[in-house]
Amino acid sequence: MKRPSLLLAPVVLAGMMAPAAAQRAATPEIRGNGDIWLGSAGKFGTLRSGGRIDLTPESVTTNSYTLGGSGAPANFFMKNGEAFIANDAAGLNTFGVLNKSTTGYSAFIGHQTDPDYPFPSAANNQPYEHFAIGYGAGLQAGGVRGVNYWEISRFTGTNEAKYPPTVGAIQQTGGVDPTGGTSLECTFAANVTTITCPANSLTNGMTVTGANIVPGTTLVSGGGTTSLTLSNPTRSAKDRPVKFSNPVYKQYTPMFFGNCQSPASCDIDFYTWNDTPSFVPDAYSDTRPYMSLDRVNGRAYFGRSSIVDRGFATAPLNVASGDPRVLHSVYIGFNTFKMNWAQNPLRLSFSDSNANVEVFSMMMDGTRRSAAAGPLKLATYTVAGLPACNATYQDHMAIATDVNAPTYRGALTGGGTVRTPVYCDGTSWTAH
Repeated sequence: MKRPSLLLAPVVLAGMMAPAAAQRAATPEIRGNGDIWLGSAGKFGTLRSGGRIDLTPESVTTNSYTLGGSGAPANFFMKNGEAFIANDAAGLNTFGVLNKSTTGYSAFIGHQTDPDYPFPSAANNQPYEHFAIGYGAGLQAGGVRGVNYWEISRFTGTNEAKYPPTVGAIQQTGGVDPTGGTSLECTFAANVTTITCPANSLTNGMTVTGANIVPGTTLVSGGGTTSLTLSNPTRSAKDRPVKFSNPVYKQYTPMFFGNCQSPASCDIDFYTWNDTPSFVPDAYSDTRPYMSLDRVNGRAYFGRSSIVDRGFATAPLNVASGDPRVLHSVYIGFNTFKMNWAQNPLRLSFSDSNANVEVFSMMMDGTRRSAAAGPLKLATYTVAGLPACNATYQDHMAIATDVNAPTYRGALTGGGTVRTPVYCDGTSWTAH
């Protein structure tokens, strides 16, 4: 959205003082060459054209300058080439931006030179705005004004249509087990190091996490048994899922917002921890997203990028994957229901994972056959309770529970004690 730019480079000296030891004696002094000195604290920075102040690295890496104003003071300092504002105020925020106009934006924005999109004229001044996080009092959503937003942009100041927004990505940095680890429903008392879990194949040394597990806890002993010893005592007594994993440190980028300028970039793509690419995914690489939202046609894809299937997929939900698993229902690490693609013959298979058996299948070879792996139980009715036999129920079958002296394909009379299959021919129910 078009807005006046707010850069963080200007620093107002009126409320800024030197480190504590020199605060009372330090008086800002601007010398002829633009250098700013704060008494014995030394050189603070250099005043440049446009009101910008270049901070002196040698000074600000070792000194902390106090920002004045109401409430608890805040300190401004540099660390590893990055600027910080710090305070010590319980229950309060550290940094804020304020726009007093109801048509403006209280936003924190980021500008940086864009090497792939040089400005076409002097009017499009680099560096461009590339993101904004803020609040617009005049923006409307659902008929109510006031919207908090995250904007991904390539804002040049002249509404240049040939310049697309940037690709957006959410990155996470830290230790994650790409396999997802193992979750078990465990039982334990408060302040103990031994917990009881179901049968498992865990190994000692794994990291243990959970709602009542102290961060940094590891599995000391008992891996592969139901009695596990932890390195730290539990916080409280709960029957809760506990996760055991082998995390690795990595920067993961599990989610991308495309900008419609490259083959797959009209999607919103989600990647697994194992398959996450390095910032910019390639639509035709071996790394496929596990879920892809096609923002052009309004479709959802599971198993690959929507650009690969967009030419022939027509349904709102498309599953396209070399993995035979279509749907798995899982409870605390244990599969309870699966819908898979199976072969010989090609079929959609519904399985009970706990018993490891196929319970029903639908053939996908054009024959329109279905098969049940066990007996089928039909719905039961009294003769009087059977639905009216008409075109709606033609070729349906059920069980009648009170038939009196049934005969094959004969009319039904209730009030008896015989249970028998019954068939609707479109006109009447008959015994079978």
